[in-house]
Amino acid sequence: MSVAVAVDGKLVWTEGFGVAELEQCVPVTPKTKFRIGNTSKPLTSAAVALLHDQKRLDLDAPIQRYVPDFSDKGHIITTRQLLGHLGGIRGYTHADEGRRTMAHESRARCAH
Repeated sequence: MSVAVAVDGKLVWTEGFGVAELEQCVPVTPKTKFRIGNTSKPLTSAAVALLHDQKRLDLDAPIQRYVPDFSDKGHIITTRQLLGHLGGIRGYTHADEGRRTMAHESRARCAH
C-alpha cells in the first residue's frame, strides 16, 4: 500500500508499506504502481452508497437493469451480490490459481 497526504494542494508526506514484487522481495515505495482493481473497490463502494442513498440504485434489482449488455448467467445477479463478491462469477483462470500459490510462497519468503 502506498499512502500520501496533501495539505492545501501540497504533498507533505508519502510512504509505502509492504512488498511490491514478491519474487524479488522489492518493497513498496510512494511511486509504486498498483493494479486498478484493488484501488477502485473502495471508490466503487462509496459511489454505490451515494446512489443508493439518493434512491437511484436498487441493490437487489437484477444487474441487467443498469448494465443491459450483461449476459444472463442462468440466475439473477444483483448489485448487492457483486459488491460482496457473491454473484457466482469467477474472476480468475487456472493459470491465476498457480500465480496465487506462488505469491503465497513468495510472501512467506519475503517476511523472513
